[in-house]
Amino acid sequence: MFDLVQALKDAKPTREAAFEDSEHLARMARAREAMEAAGLDVLLVHNVPNISYLSGYLTQMTSWYVCLVLPRDGEPFIHVNEGETALVLIHGPVGDVVTIPWRRSSEAPEDLADVLRRRGLAEKRIGIETARYPLYVDTYLRLRKALPKADVKDASDLVSNLRVVKSAAEIAHMREAARITAVGMEAARKDLRLGNTDNDVAAAAYSAMVRAGSEHPATAPFVQAGHRIGWGPNTNWKRFPLQRGEPVLVGLTGTYYRYGAPQFRTAAIGAPSDEIKRLADAAINSVGLAIENIRPGRSVHDVAKAAGKGLRGLDRDVQFDGSFGHSVGLGLVPTWQERSLEIVEGVERPLEPGMAFHALVGLRIPGRTGVGFSETCLVTDGGCEVLTKGKREIIVEPA
Repeated sequence: MFDLVQALKDAKPTREAAFEDSEHLARMARAREAMEAAGLDVLLVHNVPNISYLSGYLTQMTSWYVCLVLPRDGEPFIHVNEGETALVLIHGPVGDVVTIPWRRSSEAPEDLADVLRRRGLAEKRIGIETARYPLYVDTYLRLRKALPKADVKDASDLVSNLRVVKSAAEIAHMREAARITAVGMEAARKDLRLGNTDNDVAAAAYSAMVRAGSEHPATAPFVQAGHRIGWGPNTNWKRFPLQRGEPVLVGLTGTYYRYGAPQFRTAAIGAPSDEIKRLADAAINSVGLAIENIRPGRSVHDVAKAAGKGLRGLDRDVQFDGSFGHSVGLGLVPTWQERSLEIVEGVERPLEPGMAFHALVGLRIPGRTGVGFSETCLVTDGGCEVLTKGKREIIVEPA
């Protein structure tokens, strides 16, 4: 029988790892410590960014089935569709790959249970990421049914909590991503002129970042213009003409070894209205206050509370979602957000050196207009370092 894993190993594929193997081995060691504290024998990781963080595995197909199995004692292995085998081997230190044929992908839960039984892991205390994409309800229920003697526990936050504090190697990748972000933002600015559409701005930014060394971003560039900004954060470019005096919101990130450093800016062609100026001043002030208060020892709640002072006095028709940003770093399609820590009131976790945040404030008047400003910043021993570059102000281009 043809052995795809062995055939790929024999081919000695060129490695494309983002880090030395020691980086991933250290991460898995920390995960095992967290497993011991949680009383787990085995961790099943289905969230692809979390799998990438631990093992190095990278793919564009983040909705496909894959599972990293990390025993507290013993070597990890990855259970994956056979078409993804090479992407496990070239990106990290996990060499034990158990494949399932593409035509049998629907049988993955039962197949994984069989593998766990053969390896003596089917009756252990097993942690599963029940609150993480892309573990479908059907997959979870069938896996539980196929493992009737396992003691299954929720472990949705175990790996995500580890990702919040970045290593020196991760920070280096984010600095390079920030350099590329600046290239994209400058290219977008140059295409802000009458006669162009939001597509032109997106194309300029995207092309410039790719030429500057960016991989495909976890999220496509955000470009919204005029009243379309007021439809919400995820109404993206769609052949909409740029108009005199109307705002144009641009949000993007360069991507380096899947690490990002997002930034948002708002511009106008010709003098913006007083309404846009007021919104921009409030958002810029709020982002600045968040950055001023990001320092070791302060809680996330403290930062959000301070940032909220910049929004006092806004008209009641202005929409704000209550979040002043989120943790950021490793990002795979469909989002650059880590989904591990958000800058909102009520979160008492203290900040630590090495944490990285996308400090973001978006303000909208539904259906009419809006603005957005942000920076990617790093908690340092002495305070906060802003990784993204450029003046934090509304960009006004001549009409």
